[in-house]
Amino acid sequence: MIKKAIITVVVIIAIVAGYVIYEEFFMYEPVHEYSEEEIARARSKDEIKDFKPRWKEGNRYVFRFESESTGISEISDKDKDLKNTEKTIQDMEITVLKKRPTGGFEIEVRFFNTKSEYTSNERELKSNKELGIEMALETILGVDADQRVPTMWEILEGITLKYLVDAKGKVEKIEGMESVKEAYISKTKSVPVIQSANMFKELMDKELLKEWVEPPKDFPEKPVKQGDKWSTEQEVLIPGFLKVKHKFKYRFCGWEEKENKKLAVLELKGKLSGKKDQSSNLPHAQISFKGGNSKGRILFDPELGMEVESQIDQEMEMNMKMVMPTSLLTSTSRTIKTHITNITSIKLVEFHGAAELR
Repeated sequence: MIKKAIITVVVIIAIVAGYVIYEEFFMYEPVHEYSEEEIARARSKDEIKDFKPRWKEGNRYVFRFESESTGISEISDKDKDLKNTEKTIQDMEITVLKKRPTGGFEIEVRFFNTKSEYTSNERELKSNKELGIEMALETILGVDADQRVPTMWEILEGITLKYLVDAKGKVEKIEGMESVKEAYISKTKSVPVIQSANMFKELMDKELLKEWVEPPKDFPEKPVKQGDKWSTEQEVLIPGFLKVKHKFKYRFCGWEEKENKKLAVLELKGKLSGKKDQSSNLPHAQISFKGGNSKGRILFDPELGMEVESQIDQEMEMNMKMVMPTSLLTSTSRTIKTHITNITSIKLVEFHGAAELR
């Protein structure tokens, strides 16, 4: 059950003069059962009782994730802007394998059908000297200087993870992490170490992976009536680059009929701010995050207890100043101002099983 309480697709695939910032996406899930009386009462009040998925043994859900990110960078020593665009589509299958004797469930998550398209004019902006240095480094180090870091979704392609979830919806264990490590090593062999090391930290962060199947952190635990509003705040670390703070405001706008379903309409608006990660391994780079905005719309199905369709639009701006030594006594600097836009959507495209009416 992909319950992505917001899909915070911040961060950003923008290769800015050789450095990469990654796009992130969060999802949330979980577990709870109510009596038919509670369900009827909640429905009669025309409210959302809670935002917890109605896990049921044997149910299978397929979600389609689509994202398009564009970064446009003004570079101080170039007469042309750098432009990178990345489009990603991936399907995610979530299957409730069985109910556990102690409560909770065994849940399987499979990633497949990943398609990515990346375009950049980066090479056009490089001087003959820069290209010559790159070729020498590629030969000596055995890496491809133009090879971008694979996205998290590309690395997870074909991977299946099993979650052991307790009666409260908390993840006790994730099985299959070794396959994630192997996929990472295989798919980043030709990527410069400074870029790939940060993706490895992100991928192996089990707390991030847990959020895909644990209770939502951005939605209230109490019932929500039409017109209700609430706010959330969370900080996301992009290891070695930035700490990004998200502040969001949500509103339960009303109901929409779609495919014979009564769906709750939620809207969100948000602000983003950030600062350089103090553990950054970019000693010659000064990074400043100038802020950003988010807005989005979510369709929530109380019958399934999950989001079935959503779209989040984001834009943000960041600056980077790099000071690189040219000799023992001299150095040169480069200032890069980058504007990033991102559109992310998730949609339930298949459902097999028996939903519990609420």
